[in-house]
Amino acid sequence: MYACWACLEGEGRFPAVVNIGRRPTFGGDNSVFVEAHLLGFEGDAYERRLRLELQARIRAERRFRNATELVGQIRADVAMAAKLLEVR
Repeated sequence: MYACWACLEGEGRFPAVVNIGRRPTFGGDNSVFVEAHLLGFEGDAYERRLRLELQARIRAERRFRNATELVGQIRADVAMAAKLLEVR
């Protein structure tokens, strides 16, 4: 997980958390995914150009026992990204 700035075409620049990895909690194949959660953005960003500016690594990817545990960790990751990016 990374703290980053996400520049979304037509919308501006947003703080974000980004996962680059294989989604080990949910199994599946060995494909690598890039998933970004833009803090403060509400809307549809699909099919739009997005540039990610990685600022800091928050943690390594790991497998969680279940989705509830993963969601709790993501909340902590969001809080850490906001702190690292000095978002109020």
